[in-house]
Amino acid sequence: MKILLIDSPSALRDRMDPPRAFMPLALLYLASILEREGYRVRIYDPKLSASLFKTGDYFYFGDSLDIVGQKIKSFSPDIVGISVLFSRDFDNALKVASVVKEVNKDIKVIMGGAHPSCAPVECLSNPYVDIVVVGEGERAIIEILQCIKNGKPLEGVEGIAYKKDGKVMVNEPREFIQDLDELPLPAYHLVDMERYFALQRKGFASRPFGGKRSVSIITSRGCPYNCVFCPIHLTMGRKWRAHSAEYVLAHIKLLVESYNAQCVEFEDDALAHNRIRFEKIIDGILENDFKISWGTPNGVRADTINDPKLLEKMKNSGCAYINIGVESGQQKVLSKIITKNLSLDAVKSVARLCKKLNIQLSAYYVVGFPGETMDDIRVTLEFALELDKKYNVYPYVNYAIPFLGTRLHILCKEKGYLTEEVNAKSLLNTTHFRGKGLIRTEEFNPQILKKALVEFHHRFIKNRVIKMWGLPRFIFKDAQIAFKNPHLARRILIGR
Repeated sequence: MKILLIDSPSALRDRMDPPRAFMPLALLYLASILEREGYRVRIYDPKLSASLFKTGDYFYFGDSLDIVGQKIKSFSPDIVGISVLFSRDFDNALKVASVVKEVNKDIKVIMGGAHPSCAPVECLSNPYVDIVVVGEGERAIIEILQCIKNGKPLEGVEGIAYKKDGKVMVNEPREFIQDLDELPLPAYHLVDMERYFALQRKGFASRPFGGKRSVSIITSRGCPYNCVFCPIHLTMGRKWRAHSAEYVLAHIKLLVESYNAQCVEFEDDALAHNRIRFEKIIDGILENDFKISWGTPNGVRADTINDPKLLEKMKNSGCAYINIGVESGQQKVLSKIITKNLSLDAVKSVARLCKKLNIQLSAYYVVGFPGETMDDIRVTLEFALELDKKYNVYPYVNYAIPFLGTRLHILCKEKGYLTEEVNAKSLLNTTHFRGKGLIRTEEFNPQILKKALVEFHHRFIKNRVIKMWGLPRFIFKDAQIAFKNPHLARRILIGR
């Protein structure tokens, strides 16, 4: 049985929306499991062509559908798995599924990833999708293939949804993998690593502020915290599970020795949740003299790294930058509305320490939650400006996005706060840097929020220019990025 795993082409709002070539980590893990079980598997990432063209009102980043069809036909798979990491790419994933059926209607199409896990019934309402994996896929895919191979029904396979006699059937959820070390290392040999590195140099990096020859890894799954807007619980659960430090160091060693990786991006949702494990990883990087830089692009909690000795050790091991999730500069909003049990005092402390140690620090903020007032939002924006002014903490401010299935989405539906249906198109528009929010309450609407954020960005740029001692580094860093990728140039000028 031959399996072809395809990463979805990216959907872009316009030419100012930067195309990025994400290394398909989820598919690399799936492929390693499939190979271990004796299946013939191939990974196909249409984005590696770096082709960009307009389709209707939007842009499409990846191979054309004609080329996608040729790739499928040349491999002649029995099964095609399609990964949908971002909801904004769901429509493109459906286009790929339709091409699969055009090549051969008997090919089974299995869809997985964050979006299908949150909306399996929606996925299966499409005639081109046969099965959806809900949550982790490593164990589910093996059981699915065994059923298909042996002609057995899918009723007993946990963690999936499928069609039976024209009806959508949703099975019982699957228990999450507790011992992540049982998973083999990702099958990097099945993708063109040098092509990803080449695209990074050309400005298509998935994490454009990382280092050269950068590779993203995930060392843990699940998140024990309870932010109202976060969809991670729907796909990876609330219980935090982690690879051992030894497994993580073996993973890094493979990347360094086999692929000359120079930067590791830790994409975990709670990287430093277990302090002992986290320090073992840092100690191992130092002891093995890996000579890598590393960062936390997905964000870590400030209170898990609020320790001068830990931060100093992180820097010595190659930590080039840290992103922290602050969300709100108003403590009552943070605690009662977002339900994030985080003290802003810890945020300020980490900001001071990172400035002292010369570690680049950025912070994520989210505004526009039901229950917030415009005064609350202004407090957050002032907090972000103050941290940048005092400690050079680069602010990323985003609208609150009611992702499908989250508590925020449920609340907005119940209260009638959504300005439009949450789907691939609306999410593509709202996550675009010139987009607007999807939430309207008695206190604000998307137009008011957008005006506040535009004013914030103007003040941020003005502060950076006035702060002359920071100007050379600021200009040099952003000029390098813009030079490599003109799609980012306009974003830089208006403050991203």
